[in-house]
Amino acid sequence: LEALPRLSRLEIANTAVTDEGLELIGRLGSLTQLDVSYLPITAAGVHHLRTLTLKSLMMASKKIDAAALLA
Repeated sequence: LEALPRLSRLEIANTAVTDEGLELIGRLGSLTQLDVSYLPITAAGVHHLRTLTLKSLMMASKKIDAAALLA
């Protein structure tokens, strides 16, 4: 991913990307659209994305609820 510094859209839904992968994705400052639906991730992993300026974030998960994201 570091070889794609201008990447603006990333769809990784239904893959095996974990919290550690989200840490790397959180470093892609050019991202504006991200789909992380149905990944084996936790709220801790999603917190790695806080520094991104996203226009669109798609996320569906049975492990993460709104309260966990706001903590």
